[in-house]
Amino acid sequence: MSHVRSVYHYEPEYKKTWRAKDKAIRKLHRDWDASYNDLPAWINIMQKYNPGTIADLETLPYYRNDRVVEDVRQFHRLFWTFPQCINVFNSCKPIIQVDGTFLYGRYKQVLLLAVVQDGNRKTIPIAFALVPREDTDSCKFFLKKLRHSFFRNKRVYLISDRGPGLLSAIEILGSRFRSPHVEHRYCLRHVASNYHGRYKKDSERKLILRMGYELLPKKFEEMLEELKEKNTEGYNYIVGIPKEKWTNAYDGGFRFQKELQPIVAKSNGLYVLPMSCSVTVFRVSEIPQPLQGYDTTSYRVNLEEKWCDCGYFQALKSPCQHAIAACNNCRRDYKNLVDPVYFLHSVCKVYEMEFPAIGSETEWHGNQTWPTILPDPHLPRDKSRRPNSTRIHNAMDMPQRERTRQPKLCGHCRRPGHTITKCPSRTQHPDDR
Repeated sequence: MSHVRSVYHYEPEYKKTWRAKDKAIRKLHRDWDASYNDLPAWINIMQKYNPGTIADLETLPYYRNDRVVEDVRQFHRLFWTFPQCINVFNSCKPIIQVDGTFLYGRYKQVLLLAVVQDGNRKTIPIAFALVPREDTDSCKFFLKKLRHSFFRNKRVYLISDRGPGLLSAIEILGSRFRSPHVEHRYCLRHVASNYHGRYKKDSERKLILRMGYELLPKKFEEMLEELKEKNTEGYNYIVGIPKEKWTNAYDGGFRFQKELQPIVAKSNGLYVLPMSCSVTVFRVSEIPQPLQGYDTTSYRVNLEEKWCDCGYFQALKSPCQHAIAACNNCRRDYKNLVDPVYFLHSVCKVYEMEFPAIGSETEWHGNQTWPTILPDPHLPRDKSRRPNSTRIHNAMDMPQRERTRQPKLCGHCRRPGHTITKCPSRTQHPDDR
């Protein structure tokens, strides 16, 4: 639409533009219904050219006029992942983030995703599922396949929103998705977004985010009291969410903190006192420079259990300045206490796997031996409504806009400073004159 406006100075109707785009997609990639019938061929070709690909396609009987149609199956759901993704997970943080997003196509379906982070804070998708909706049955299907493919014998940390379907699925799956096998936590951005949706206070939303990122329980409790003074009802809402589910202060050290900091230089000038015969427990004191009579702050450090009273050692999975000072005192290399996921060879190992090239689509079908697969006829979108071009941004998207300092753009010319109703470059419709 923007190209037509800029070249031909004409304002096309959204519906007509969308229909033209839909016809172009049909010519390039065939009909929406036909694409569902390509799924078995796609699975076969991926497993042929990329051995180790895991795919589970589930179908249902197809009914027409209350009768089962022979040689036709109805698409129900699909899970898939690749051997490259499975190998990548072994070199990333043991944290899996699960979420879902609706599809923009003709049918109202949901794409469930599982993503991980490498030591350089880059996000990598590892598993996918196409399901009818984000309900308990679909989430249960996705989590079972995820566990079977990635962490049957490994302790992981699962982060998600507080969607009722996902929480019910975790409850039904029982001990396999509970401690010590799986540590389930809530996404902090979703918690803050849900709070903002209830009380519409942006300052309190930012306070919730600071509370979640805070490492010291004492400071967390101080901010909780600050919230209580501002909004008693909001305080009761936040207290109703278990602290260990969404805060770093009470997390238990499972959640990796956002980023490593250059703290080696800060370890100079600290007073270290050993507190055990095994030289693994220390008391490290921060001495103000220059000395002005201030009280020194002391922290306990345990090098064997990898924790410090400041909280950074547990959160970063890397020595804090107090731990580095303790290592210098006992002549121990602090690099041995850094989690291997941050090492350069671990980060490089994430990207060493390559996907092979697959054959042309003309080779996919060959002699088709599977029944025809059609989409669920009850899932098409309402054609009378305007199609969704993108999801509606909410309070969860505010931190991204705040970090990048992006101004709001006009929906017509994509320039800042005005809205689409007052856009100077918008051609006026004859009916609006």
